[in-house]
Amino acid sequence: DRHMLSVFAPGRGNYAYISKEREWQQTVGFFGKALMAHDTLMRVLAAEKIASFPASPNLTAVARFEFFRRGDRLAGVWVVRQGALRFALPITTGTKPGVADYLPAPHGLPGFAAPVEQVLPAGASFYEMADGRILVAGDGADEIVPGKDGRSLRATWRRFALVGGKSGELIEPGFQVAVEWRVDGASLQRTETLTSSSGITIRRLAMTLPSTAGIQSAGAHGATLLVGADAPLQVRVSGDLPIAASTEWVGDEPRGRGARGAIPLHLTFATTDLALQPGQSRTWVLGLEVLTVRTTIHRATR
Repeated sequence: DRHMLSVFAPGRGNYAYISKEREWQQTVGFFGKALMAHDTLMRVLAAEKIASFPASPNLTAVARFEFFRRGDRLAGVWVVRQGALRFALPITTGTKPGVADYLPAPHGLPGFAAPVEQVLPAGASFYEMADGRILVAGDGADEIVPGKDGRSLRATWRRFALVGGKSGELIEPGFQVAVEWRVDGASLQRTETLTSSSGITIRRLAMTLPSTAGIQSAGAHGATLLVGADAPLQVRVSGDLPIAASTEWVGDEPRGRGARGAIPLHLTFATTDLALQPGQSRTWVLGLEVLTVRTTIHRATR
């Protein structure tokens, strides 16, 4: 067993095709790819006359959006590496509507992780309608507007994917969602605005923040502080929607398994019976701040 990969260790999630019966095949395949990569690397180092390189790469700051597709349905990814703040936020189509791995959320942000191959509103809102359908702003977007400096992004959805439906099949429910993400120092602010041209009621709007944190405590000014192996993450909610927060501790089950380890804490934000009046906008804001250890200790003790 010590020569096997740890893909089935507690807290580790995998796609369905990686089964226990294929553990040996996956392990052998991994070592084969590692050998091929090592051979290629050594050839390149020799050709470029590189005798040494640092153990930890000195990565430059990055903030840009790359389009995958333009036209009627836009897709791409926002890549940010600014000090302690680092993530990739994809706007694209996944293996099925609502699957957490492909939602427009800040994947790689310290303290946040999406469960592998699970339909869950991980970092992106789900909208339950009066007829029971659950919609998600995913499978690309109707509009994508990156900030000129790369430090902000706005995406708009008028057509939504249906959870339980087929990828690429879109529904126009009669309301619009515009989400703006903005980088400010070590903070990422997500502002979600809902508007409707005619009266419509959303039975439930919900978003879950799955976290690698093992400790939850009160942060500064009503915020929630999540502390774990990654950098501490401070979470704050504001806006004109009556958002209620709830915490669930998840064990070693599919919802609690990430690509790199366990996701034991699920912090969910939700509102019910959201009535959108014609021409009226409703907004809520999620603020995520990556803290240093010194900042965390100072805020916890003052």
